[in-house]
Amino acid sequence: MAQVRVPMPPSKRAKIFSMFDALKGLKEALAAKEHLPEERKILAADAIEELNSVLISLKKGTTITVVYYCIH
Repeated sequence: MAQVRVPMPPSKRAKIFSMFDALKGLKEALAAKEHLPEERKILAADAIEELNSVLISLKKGTTITVVYYCIH
């Protein structure tokens, strides 16, 4: 005798395919690390000139990291 298959209600079916957070809190911890405030450095005139010459000498395609400050 063949069993009659009763379809699963949509409310339960959606739970099967829903995403889960395997590492609880990881997403929040990574988001918190993305923006770390850093104290603004005041450069002396010679340091500004040195930095400027380094920036001018960069070649196209060079990857650099820049820290900028928002003054409110």
